[in-house]
Amino acid sequence: MRALFFCALALFGCADASTTLLITTDTGPLRVEQLRYQARDEAGLLVFGPAIRPETATLALPPQNVVRVMLDDALGGRLLELEVEALTGSLARAEAHAQVRVVRGREVAVVLTLTAPCASCDPTTADGCGVDGRCACGDGPACTLAGGGDTCVAGVCTCGGSAACAPGLECLHRSCQCTPSSCAGCCGDGVCLRGGAPTACGMGGRACLDCGATACNGGACEVARCNAGNCPSGCCAGSTCLSGVDATACGTGAIACASCGAGGCEAGTCVTTCDAASCPSGCCDQGACRAGDTVAQCGTAGGSCAACAPGSLCSSGACVATCDATSCPSGCCEAGICRAGTANAQCGAGGASCTSCASGNACTAGACTPSCDATSCPGGCCDAEVCRPGNTSAKCGNSGASCGACQSAAVCSAGACVPSCNAATCPSGCCEAGVCRAGNTTAQCGADGASCTACANGTACVNGTCAPACNATTCQSGCCEAGVCRAGNTSAQCGAGGASCTACGGGCTNGLCAQSCNATSCAGGCCAAGVCRAGNVNTQCGADGASCTACANGTACVNGACAPTCTAATCPSGCCAAGVCRAGTTGAQCGSAGAACSACGSNSSCVANACTPPCTASSCPGGCCASGACVARSLTSCGPSGAMCTSCSTQTADACLSNGTCGCGGVAACGAGRRCVGGACRCDATSCNGCCNLLGQCQSGTEKLSCGAGGAACSVCSHKCKDAQCE
Repeated sequence: MRALFFCALALFGCADASTTLLITTDTGPLRVEQLRYQARDEAGLLVFGPAIRPETATLALPPQNVVRVMLDDALGGRLLELEVEALTGSLARAEAHAQVRVVRGREVAVVLTLTAPCASCDPTTADGCGVDGRCACGDGPACTLAGGGDTCVAGVCTCGGSAACAPGLECLHRSCQCTPSSCAGCCGDGVCLRGGAPTACGMGGRACLDCGATACNGGACEVARCNAGNCPSGCCAGSTCLSGVDATACGTGAIACASCGAGGCEAGTCVTTCDAASCPSGCCDQGACRAGDTVAQCGTAGGSCAACAPGSLCSSGACVATCDATSCPSGCCEAGICRAGTANAQCGAGGASCTSCASGNACTAGACTPSCDATSCPGGCCDAEVCRPGNTSAKCGNSGASCGACQSAAVCSAGACVPSCNAATCPSGCCEAGVCRAGNTTAQCGADGASCTACANGTACVNGTCAPACNATTCQSGCCEAGVCRAGNTSAQCGAGGASCTACGGGCTNGLCAQSCNATSCAGGCCAAGVCRAGNVNTQCGADGASCTACANGTACVNGACAPTCTAATCPSGCCAAGVCRAGTTGAQCGSAGAACSACGSNSSCVANACTPPCTASSCPGGCCASGACVARSLTSCGPSGAMCTSCSTQTADACLSNGTCGCGGVAACGAGRRCVGGACRCDATSCNGCCNLLGQCQSGTEKLSCGAGGAACSVCSHKCKDAQCE
């Protein structure tokens, strides 16, 4: 083992630094002449390197090499991405990566094992080798738990079968979690928040705290609602004191709860100890419990994780052959990979070795058979060397010819595409472009499967035949206009017996034009264009059969005569709008004594027939505005000073706070999946269709770590969660 030393940052003086990294690099069987070291912070900025050790190349380095990197104390708490490359002849032959968090005043050890680029990508987290020689998922890097994904699906990283985790979250136990490793701010409702708000205050990836009426300074509450006085032996989340012994909410002494990620919680402290007791269904990797179900980390019962060899997979915590009759019953095996077994180049079934079919043969049902032709497929058609019956519209043909797809207006009959509409298929209608139509419209008229016909003007489709559209026979009770039978009972179209329609100067009665409008025929109204009108509207005002008159502005039709509509005398208690007397009591029409109505405006209201001063923050400091009036705050009338009132939901709030927002128990209203009960937000059967976790949050109830339904407490399943129940 060789030990090398260098000062990581010339930017900071580190001659007396006690903050160091002890990097052990395992080169394994690789022949390595030099190692190149570098590290970047969370923002991707270079922290140290590239630095090459030894500075002069040697014939070959030993299997293990140690470098101590001295860092400035100012880097304490920072998460670094460490990269080590193996150089031979100044070319990179292999590499290793690791994430390490710097601890101020202490030395942190990290061990890396070099692997050749893309020598063995985990098919669970990668689907190919990137242009940079590293395992990749689609166009991006391979999925990592810290990066928010545990599985690569169709070139996209996913977590637990769902979308990859959002920034600030990592994928643990197939679900997105907010942990101290992933979040620089605070964790609230499963989301990484900035941690600078009084209602969500905190840092370092611990649970957000509720500062109540005090401020949040630098991620710390002046006085948190949950504190040492009311939570001496547990940890705090929001304003709630929890036991602090759960891995998802760990802590003691009223500190903000933290998620231990892949580790456990002992006496209120997150630990990374991994053994059979703490990791019964997974394997241990550098003190962390892993799922143990990937090629890169395979194992169970708390044993050390192992990397499965190429051509094998991880099944029930053990590396097994990837392809055999059991794992590939309907396909064939090639280089340990199960293929479909249906391609000519990879043909087979039952987990046997794939075969390449010889020329003149095709792969059919996992076996190489003679190609499809007239000899091998006399009664059907050939589709990619497969003989089909040839009797469907999608694959139609015979005598071993290539299958064809019939057009939409045809069907396959005796191996040939024929029109789909005929006398047999359309006996009561007509055919148009191979489609059977009803045959009863002027545009598409016909019967017995014949071609549809468009009837000429003046004719109509009757029983599938074009015939004169209107006559005494077809229109006995009406009249005819442009070949169409009309009802014959209107002044514009009056007539009967199929005769031509007539336009009457007066009304139409029983198909006959009535007498013209006069004092006798229209005694109670007025006449307009020979038609008797009611005579009681401003546009047609009159009586005794006289001509209708349009009343001038400021007048209205009263008893058949235009007269002034609104004055102080006729409207003493209201106001006038367009000559009409209005009540004068609304914001849109406010006034009295027959004066013109006024519009009070959006922030004013009409009180006692007069517009009140506008409702503003100055005139309404302790309430909100409703219809221009200042209203005292309540659950049904809530809003900031001088703002419009809104109604709070009784499901999530119990009062309107002094700042004009809806609240529960004096703080913000409850979020989704929770309701306000007795001044506190609760997750129960009424508010949550899933299950409630220890933080009182509503979960979907379908995950292993949060399984349940009906608002019951979430359960942690040892195996999996199915239909909201642990199996």
